[in-house]
This record gives sequence, C-alpha cells and structure tokens, in this order.
Amino acid sequence: MNFSDDSRELRELLERFFTDTVTSEYRRTRVHNPQAADAGFENQIAELGLVEYFSQSSEHLQIGDMSALSYHCGKHLVPAPFVEKILTHCLLPKIAPEVSPLVTEKNIGISFSRCCRLTGQGKKKRTLSGEILWATNCTNASSIIGMLDQGSSLQLVIIPIEQKGVSVTVQNSLDPTTILHSVRLDKASFTALSEPASVQFASILSCLKANEIAGACESVLAMTVDYVKTRKQFSRPIGSFQAVQQSIASAYVDYESIRSLSTFASWAGDNSAAQFYLTSLAAISAAAKHGPEICETAIQCHGGIGFTWEYDLHLFLRRVRLIASVFEISLQEARAMLNLARGLD
Repeated sequence: MNFSDDSRELRELLERFFTDTVTSEYRRTRVHNPQAADAGFENQIAELGLVEYFSQSSEHLQIGDMSALSYHCGKHLVPAPFVEKILTHCLLPKIAPEVSPLVTEKNIGISFSRCCRLTGQGKKKRTLSGEILWATNCTNASSIIGMLDQGSSLQLVIIPIEQKGVSVTVQNSLDPTTILHSVRLDKASFTALSEPASVQFASILSCLKANEIAGACESVLAMTVDYVKTRKQFSRPIGSFQAVQQSIASAYVDYESIRSLSTFASWAGDNSAAQFYLTSLAAISAAAKHGPEICETAIQCHGGIGFTWEYDLHLFLRRVRLIASVFEISLQEARAMLNLARGLD
C-alpha cells in the first residue's frame, strides 16, 4: 500500500517512540500499579502532537493513520487507551458534530455492543436503565458511549457519568494492562446518535481493534522465531524440527490474513465508504478467531517458559483474548450484521 509522506513519517515516529519508551520493564511497572497514571508518559504522548494531527481536518477521518496507531499500540502492548482517546476526542466530533459539546478535556469511556444490557425507559424511552459490563477509558471520564443493539439496526448513545442514576465501578480484568469499568444505569439521560453515525463509529472501532490484534500477533511471532532459533534440544535449535516449523508457519499464515484484512478495512475507511462496514466486520471476525490461536501457538513453541509470569507472552495473549471476547460473533449475529449491511446499501 502506498502511503503519503505524512503517513509514512507518522508510522516511523510511532515505531521509534514505542520501541524506545514501552519496554518490557515499563510494562511490568504499569502492570504492578495499573491504577496510577504516568504523567511523564502522558506528556511524551502529548509532545508527539497526535491530537493535533488527527484533528487537523474537519472532514477526512484518517482511519488509515488511526489504524497505524492502533497497530503499534498492540505491537508494543501500550498500557494506556490512547487509541480510544484519539477516537473519541478527534474522530467522534467529525462523525457526529451534534455531540461536540459533550467532548470535553476529560475522557469518554467506550463500551461494546456485546457488553451492553440497556433498555429504554418511559413512553418515549428518553432514559436508560441496565448495565454495561465492560468499558474502557473510563478513568476520569465525563461520559460513556454505549451501544443499543436493536437487531436490524445499531444505535450509539452517549451517557453523562456525572448524573443521578449512574454508578461506575472498577472491574477485575483478564488483561492487567487494560483498566475496565462496569456501569450501572437507573433511568439515566442520554444523547442518541443517528444510525449512520452509529454504524460508522462501530465500524471504525472494529477496524482499530482488528489492527491492534494484528500488531500484537506480529510481536508474539517475532519473539517466537527468535526463541526457536536459539533454544536447543538434542544439540539442535528447536526451530529445525518440522513440527515447530509447521506450527509457526500456520500461525504466520493466520497472522497475514488478519493483517491483510485489517489493512484493507483501513483503506476502505478512507477510500470506500460502501465497503467499510463489511471489511471492518471481516477484519475483526478474523482477528477475534485467529488472534488468540496465534498467541497460544507462540506459547506452546516456547515450552515451559511461555507460561511463566516473568515472560511477556501471556500479557499479549491476555490483551488479544480480552479484545476477542467482545468481538467474537455467532452465526446468528453475523446474519443480522449482513442484513444491516444490505440496509445500508
């Protein structure tokens, strides 16, 4: 894929910054103290100018560049929701200008349709009750984005947190690099987005999370290839054994399918709106299915050390598993999504 000079420079900048900054030691420090914000790291991110870069155009969404950011966050297992912050502060006002007054300096939490158990209350359904099981980016948040899955349609709602009837609780997380919250609602007010804006936001989120899984898979495969080249059994590198070679080759084929689909979805987001919904759905479906399998293969090829807490592989597996758990879809859900796609045409 051909990138503009600005996009190429952004990718090189992200690779250098995250390689130098998000080391294994840094991740471990954040894992052992997940609730503490790293002001120094936040300042370094601010100095990169990402908010300004993604806010510079009032029309172009720059989904390809956003996907590059998400890919590198997965590749380096960044222990902070920077993609979600950029998505809600820079892209959401472009998708739905009517919600711009709700976008403040505070964070905006993001939940997923599978995690939302919300119902409208009242004759005109002007309030919401129920529960959001998991949401990210809720630390110091002013609002949270929920999704009402209405079968043949998808509606996004923005719920102010600082109101009566809303309670937010920190949840235990499978992934210690990601802070999750649950939200309980009792007749809470909300702002609803139009169906086109809701579908577009959900498509972008799926595309970004597919790229995040692809980035994580690149790292675990690179770690595994390096390991099997140096680990010896019977005086030979284990990478010379056919069974190991076949396992890694199969995992690499799956990784390439995820990367190719997520790259195409990113391209469609900027260049082919008609294809974006289905391509993002295909990308996240493949990532949710094959991403955990790739990480598990990597752990198996490492043998005993792959399961230890001191080794980083399990952190990548936890991140990928967490994302996959909210994006895996059943056959019935896939059919409903295809019906929605036909309605968009």
